[in-house]
Amino acid sequence: MKKKLWSLLLALMLINTTIVSGLNSVTVSANEINVVNQQNVTSVNSEKEQSQVSVKDGNDHVQKNSKEPLGLENNTNTDDVASKERKQEKQSTPKLQNSTKIRFYNYSGDDMAGFSPKVEVINKNNNSVIFSGIVPQFINGTAEIDTLKQIDANTALIVKIDGQAITETPEDISIEGKEYEASLNEYNNFIDVSVQQVNKPEDKFLRVKKYWYDCNFKYEMVEPSATISTVMASFVALNEENSHSISKENASTSQYYELNDGTELNINAGKVLPSSEIPVSDIRVRLYVDGQPTDQVIKLGDNNNWQGKFDISKYVDKYGNYVSKDGHYYQLTVVEEGTKGTQISFLGKSYNVLSVLGMQHDAYLFNSEAECELPLNIPVKKIWKNEKGKVEKAAADLPKMIKVSLMAGNKVVQTQELSQSNNWQYVFENLPRYEKNTGKEIKYSLKEEAVKGYDSQITGDMKNGFVITNVKIPGEPNEPTPKVPGEPNEPTSNVPIKQRQVTRISSKLEKTTSDKKIPKTGENSNMSTYLVGTLIVMAAAFLILTNFKKHKIENKKRR
Repeated sequence: MKKKLWSLLLALMLINTTIVSGLNSVTVSANEINVVNQQNVTSVNSEKEQSQVSVKDGNDHVQKNSKEPLGLENNTNTDDVASKERKQEKQSTPKLQNSTKIRFYNYSGDDMAGFSPKVEVINKNNNSVIFSGIVPQFINGTAEIDTLKQIDANTALIVKIDGQAITETPEDISIEGKEYEASLNEYNNFIDVSVQQVNKPEDKFLRVKKYWYDCNFKYEMVEPSATISTVMASFVALNEENSHSISKENASTSQYYELNDGTELNINAGKVLPSSEIPVSDIRVRLYVDGQPTDQVIKLGDNNNWQGKFDISKYVDKYGNYVSKDGHYYQLTVVEEGTKGTQISFLGKSYNVLSVLGMQHDAYLFNSEAECELPLNIPVKKIWKNEKGKVEKAAADLPKMIKVSLMAGNKVVQTQELSQSNNWQYVFENLPRYEKNTGKEIKYSLKEEAVKGYDSQITGDMKNGFVITNVKIPGEPNEPTPKVPGEPNEPTSNVPIKQRQVTRISSKLEKTTSDKKIPKTGENSNMSTYLVGTLIVMAAAFLILTNFKKHKIENKKRR
């Protein structure tokens, strides 16, 4: 009995021990899950973190935080495998650059209007188009396109403009009728394309412009490195050396011309001649190359505003430089035909000639008067005299105004009014001395409109001036009488005064006779009265005459 009690007690103790062990195991697992939750882990990887219970040799073993999943005890560490795979993937992925930008640059002076061709970026390996777009408008000489795509930095690219491939070596391309030279430079995420317009139509011609200046024309050549203060100092010094005074009226605005040899022409004195003072209507200019005359001659004159151009296409390269195919540099000049040394003569007057070549295929010809010749000014003076020949300056009965005309042959050059306000004087100024086309000296004369009541006499000449002397005719009014319609103006001739008076009296008598009126239909009553009165007067005269004769006869009988 005791043995049975002890066996039962031993069994109860064994059962108790097993229950306690199980409770302890559950408590440990719950604590582990608690810790994981506190660390915000979303899932527990059973291969790395779950505790496993392994039964070996009939004993209970609890393994906590085992790093090796069940059944993989002998396999390679998974962390090392993943790391190697990531490294291999990284090595096989090509390096991508940021979005590629294509930048276009043009040369100064090129006309990029209308330059908007299609641009393509092509993968050279498989000939696939990576990007296609239109070149935008150039702003300040540049234009830019962003491909907005990542391109493999190791990919060989081909850039085409309007279907024409561009490389580092300059290539000639044609777009919308204009020719360009293009090249590119590729680096990092930029493709820089340089575009230069070549074989420009305007580069195939040399434009020539002619200028005429007076005798005060002064100029100087200024180096490009000279400062503004240097230029102004030279300008002042040059004017001080000028023997002719330069007034505000004839001083020209300073003008600058950039020359082909790198210097600058500075025109700082002189007046541009008006058309009326240019001695000829046109000139002939010949093109010289390397000092030798060519067969190209152009005419400059009033009809083309003194401008023209030469064809120089065979003397320039595609960039417009004066270079031959073998590298020879041409020297171009323009020469005014008839020039001897640095002067030319027109109408007996000498002119200095200056010919220079500009930068942008421009040539300039300057002709300036070699000597300052006083302009032709013709003074006119009016003298009034009374009947006795005494000069009258401010007589009350003088006309208020008269008109005089300066004549060149039969042509009126200018008409001017003379009056007390200008002291009856005037000067016709800045008159040309010679005819432009023939070169003949112009002969000037003066003509005065007829003045009523005065005899007119004009003396003098165009060199010394003219004097008009008006002498009052005795008995004639000063103010002109109202003109009768249809009556011609009285001629101002050299007919003697008395004969002219008789002519005037005869004219008045004829005028009085012609002024008698013929009665109109509405004047019958007045005419009847006039006839009755006339008959009565005639009858009375007849009676008186009859009575007179009767008395005369009776007196004779008485004797």
